[in-house]
Amino acid sequence: PALFKYFFDKPIALDRGLHAADMYLDVLTKLGVEDLPNDGLKIVPTEAALREAEEFYLQNNVARDDKLIGFNIGSASATKRWLPERFAKVADHVANQGYRPVFFGSVGEMAMVEETLDSLETKSYIVATGKLSVGGLVAAMGWIDFLVTNDSGPIHLSLILIYRFRRRG
Repeated sequence: PALFKYFFDKPIALDRGLHAADMYLDVLTKLGVEDLPNDGLKIVPTEAALREAEEFYLQNNVARDDKLIGFNIGSASATKRWLPERFAKVADHVANQGYRPVFFGSVGEMAMVEETLDSLETKSYIVATGKLSVGGLVAAMGWIDFLVTNDSGPIHLSLILIYRFRRRG
């Protein structure tokens, strides 16, 4: 597909192999724009967000050396959602490897999370669904070792998150 193909003599092909931000910078380069300073997208949590995440984890008895795997099972599009029981199988597998699953998401995704929790064998999980602000989510994701997610907002946050709250020192 070409971007703005009706406005230009020569359609500009999008390189879908790039992250969306880089793909559009590539379009500008093809248009002849040369001065494109780009240090990448960055998200750095505020001090308040860092405190929110730390308080949340402390309230959920997360030790500083716990290994955490994040799960975000929601998605705006039903066709992009993996089945809850599949998330449960992955969560059980990582729990058997010594990780604690952390379930992120909005209040509106709680039913999907509950469906996943109903399929879990492990009882050592943390539900962050609907409990964190966006800033708190970013800071809380800095505590996890890995994120399992559908195509959703948090996948994009995790891809550009540069701040890793290193709780292990």
